[in-house]
Amino acid sequence: MTHATHYDDAVNQYYNGNIDAYETYVQSLKQTDAEYGNMEEKNVIMGNEQRTARNLGEIQDNEVTRANHRGKYVQVESPISNTIIDK
Repeated sequence: MTHATHYDDAVNQYYNGNIDAYETYVQSLKQTDAEYGNMEEKNVIMGNEQRTARNLGEIQDNEVTRANHRGKYVQVESPISNTIIDK
């Protein structure tokens, strides 16, 4: 996924923490999930992150950006690119 989509993921988490009822947000942080760490991460990754990536053409309808909260950092051409630069 591009840096732009990852940034959107971070903004969505901030938004959820400020708009949702505070107690609901706190509870989602406490609910653990084996793949995502907690339910807040899962909700953001499986929700807004997927919509953003589809809208930007990064993934197709039958694809997902990731199925967990892990990943690896790579150098790409630009913040809106997912083309990896080989070193």
